[in-house]
Amino acid sequence: MDRYRCVDSANSWVRRLTRGSAAVSCVAVYIMLALLFVEVTMRNLLHRSTLVADEIGAYLLAVVTFMGLAYAFQEGAHIRLTLVISRLPPRAQRLADGCALAFSLAVATVLARWGWCEVIDAYVYGRVSWSVLRTPQCIPRFFMAFGLTVLALQVLASLVLKLATRGDPQCSQPQQ
Repeated sequence: MDRYRCVDSANSWVRRLTRGSAAVSCVAVYIMLALLFVEVTMRNLLHRSTLVADEIGAYLLAVVTFMGLAYAFQEGAHIRLTLVISRLPPRAQRLADGCALAFSLAVATVLARWGWCEVIDAYVYGRVSWSVLRTPQCIPRFFMAFGLTVLALQVLASLVLKLATRGDPQCSQPQQ
């Protein structure tokens, strides 16, 4: 197992990064709940609105979604075709898993790159929302790009671990 120390170290680093992004996602959920509570209370008791709850809620929903992608992948919560793959011989299962990981890495990497281009574009051109808040669009786009980057890193770590251990489930158990 000593020859897997570098792979295990990198995997551990990516898992910590993934947990951090999941924590940001959880905080965003609580902020959404508080914002919703304030908005409903103000509308019912004071007959006024914050005027920004919809916009902030939408941004927070994006934060929850994108910052939680890598954690969902790490926990196996993304859709898999286990009904089909489970019927394959073990070697074909490992090959199918490897191909799926490689494809997922390619898609996540392309999306992350696109996300960072969107962040840079919004920052350079000073794009802001059309609402009362005039929110700089580089802020919500940053969370999208960062979440997709962490997802790409998580998929890469899983693929490298699978290749390093040759798909042996006993070797690829994550270290907590």
